[in-house]
Amino acid sequence: MAKRAKGSGTLRKRSDGRWEGRIIIGKDENGKPKYKSVLCKKKIDCQLKLDQLLEETKLAERKKTCKYDDCNDPTVEEWNRIWIENFCKGYLKPKTIKGYESVIKSYINPYLGKIHLKDLSNLVCQQYIMDIYENGRVNKKRNSDLAEGLSSRSVKSIKIILHAALQKAVEEEIISKNPTNNLNLPKGRERGMKTLTKEQSNRLLEEAYYSGCFEFYYLELTTGLRMGEILALEWTDLDIKRRTITINKQVQRIDGVLQAYTPKTEKSIRTIVISRDCVNALIRLKSTQAKGTTLMFPSPATGTYRSGNCVLSQLKRMLKRADLPDVRFHDLRHTCATIALEEGVDIKAVSSMLGHTDCGFTMNTYINATEKLKTTVADKMQDIFSTGYSSITSSPLYTK
Repeated sequence: MAKRAKGSGTLRKRSDGRWEGRIIIGKDENGKPKYKSVLCKKKIDCQLKLDQLLEETKLAERKKTCKYDDCNDPTVEEWNRIWIENFCKGYLKPKTIKGYESVIKSYINPYLGKIHLKDLSNLVCQQYIMDIYENGRVNKKRNSDLAEGLSSRSVKSIKIILHAALQKAVEEEIISKNPTNNLNLPKGRERGMKTLTKEQSNRLLEEAYYSGCFEFYYLELTTGLRMGEILALEWTDLDIKRRTITINKQVQRIDGVLQAYTPKTEKSIRTIVISRDCVNALIRLKSTQAKGTTLMFPSPATGTYRSGNCVLSQLKRMLKRADLPDVRFHDLRHTCATIALEEGVDIKAVSSMLGHTDCGFTMNTYINATEKLKTTVADKMQDIFSTGYSSITSSPLYTK
């Protein structure tokens, strides 16, 4: 009897000279195995027929157990729905699932949705990647330096989601291999990062003071917190004696409701040291709030979590009044990191403060600032050895 992998059936040569392939297709009422066989004159033909029978049997079994009629030969759109409903919900955070659904709706289904998974090839996926890179921008009204296309970082994020969905299809034996393996992703085109200078940042703080939100923006510009993180801060997160703030949650809007969730990565949970001036500003802020207020920066209207849209509207008005560039709130985080690096703060310290997964990500994100820092280091080293350099280069022997 020819040996085959476990679960792939058996192959034997009969006494009449023919080859028989046999697989178990279930059990009868007495619990005994039920078999199905194929017969061929040649061994190779029998192997091929047995493999085909095995695949057909598995397909029929999946069809019996699957509650969806379309899960045996689904389109990309159908499989994305199955993947989200059965393999993402209950496992991933609600915010992550909402992000996946948004990407699928805007960037995957419109391009690939009607194609059956079994018809997806590496070439089709490669053409899709280049198409969204050149023409995939959905929000046409937003000011951007990328015209109709997406940044290389956005394309990479979309590919990661598509790859994850298709990899699960491989594991469920819907397709034999993942067509997004070994794609060539575009490089080098990123949406320009906007930051404020030190002088502009101070002008924003002056405007924030007159607008009644100085403490909020002073904390942001000196720590680079994400919007969700700063909106979730409670007074119990502040340690006045140690001058620290603990970041262990962030505000997110799920199905229209603002709630606090744990951060996505472990590195995002951190305790950072803040300046004495920042501590004093926060102490002053607390003294102006009603007794029993738990949130550091609650909504003035409801006393609960403040909406990110309200923060953005306020920021836009202040930037306009102060005659400053139109930047996003997240650009204030970039501003904090860039100024810190340009002032010579260690890259590891900045990465830890921002809650990045590693220093490499911080370095790549703020490459312009780190290039300036390299120049600063070179200039400082020149100052250290300037005396020796001057004495040697001014020597008659050196000029000869």
